[in-house]
Amino acid sequence: MFRGTLFALCALGLASQTHAGGDKWINLFNGKDLAGWKTNVFGKDQGKTFTVEQDYIKVSGNPGGYFYTEKSYKNYVLSFDWRYKRPDNLDDEAKFSGNSGLLVHIQAHGKGWPNSLEVQGENRNHASFIAIKGKEGKDVGLTNVKFDKKTLEKVRKPVGQWNTTEVTINNGDVAVKVNGTPISSAKFALNEGPFGFQSEGAELHFKNIKIKLLSDSPSTKKEEKKTEEKKVVKTEEKKTAKTDEKKTEAKKLPPATTTPTQPATPSEIEIMPERRGLFPNLRARLRSLFRRG
Repeated sequence: MFRGTLFALCALGLASQTHAGGDKWINLFNGKDLAGWKTNVFGKDQGKTFTVEQDYIKVSGNPGGYFYTEKSYKNYVLSFDWRYKRPDNLDDEAKFSGNSGLLVHIQAHGKGWPNSLEVQGENRNHASFIAIKGKEGKDVGLTNVKFDKKTLEKVRKPVGQWNTTEVTINNGDVAVKVNGTPISSAKFALNEGPFGFQSEGAELHFKNIKIKLLSDSPSTKKEEKKTEEKKVVKTEEKKTAKTDEKKTEAKKLPPATTTPTQPATPSEIEIMPERRGLFPNLRARLRSLFRRG
């Protein structure tokens, strides 16, 4: 019990950490056709292996093959709804052998299953892992595998009902939830590539396929680069606008003139009377009288 709880907390922690890079879901299926997807069928397809009915993608199960994204991805959170067509005579859920899978980081396409990490889509072992090396393919490097089958059996809905699987890929770590509950985790060595869904012997349906790009995925980096380029352009436009404003203001101002400093005129100078002492006339008269006497 304790080990199962600890594993669930660790897987949940991995998923929550990887969500820090972005919070925008991008729909990969428009509900009308397979725009944005390609197909690789191993037998006579006749256009019936992968079709769109109502609002879901119908996978016939025969012949074998897979439909996959046109774009390549590195780090992301992928969410999708799935259900198998329930056989009319199915009495025991444990005996249902419906099979499919999510192929992660596909490396090349050929006449068989491609070199990739398969997140198992089989109903009984959904969310377990298979390393598909393929002919002369890269080593998938699958390690540290943890798979809680007992919890899967508790949260997985009966055959014929919709389930939701969420797969988080982050720098070689993979963690899977089924109906919101952590089920499995592992490490693998493939860096990036398209992903796809298998047709493998049983009819099943997919819908609500959406992706949330993490901060260091190639697609996100391209968007960030475009955003930075837009910021630089806006900054340069603001600088140019300010320069133009200064030039316009300079044109509006009258030309500067230089007026030489003129010396003050006599009328502008205050003339102070000369101070010659008290009673100058009286002194002169006294002197004259003493001389006569």
